[in-house]
Amino acid sequence: MRKIFITLLFVLAVAFSIQAFSTAPKTPAANNADLTSALKSGLPVVVKLGADQCLPCRAMKPVLKELAAEQKGKIIVLDLDINENRELAREFKVTLIPTVIFYDKHGEPKAKSTGYMSKDELLKKIAELKLEK
Repeated sequence: MRKIFITLLFVLAVAFSIQAFSTAPKTPAANNADLTSALKSGLPVVVKLGADQCLPCRAMKPVLKELAAEQKGKIIVLDLDINENRELAREFKVTLIPTVIFYDKHGEPKAKSTGYMSKDELLKKIAELKLEK
């Protein structure tokens, strides 16, 4: 009886987690038009391609917001959802998410990284590529 009760609690906990995740409000993501505009801005651009279902992608959201606030006027930071920007994901041959693409001030892609990146790792890559304006 105790084993059935524990199993039932586990199933309910999983069901609640799935339901809570599926109804969680989504953060509005940038789109292809935002990227096109950013690439014409004359500023370096950092773009994360990911999805709300991806835990590392979601973990990067606050990192990107912080980076965008700190680098405002120096670098444009965008968060693109691959489910809404499938053509862009195909163009850059995105096979793993999150994928971060670094563009120079001329709109040319300079590097691509996959996997979670901390703010320090992003800043290190930006400095390594000499993207600061």
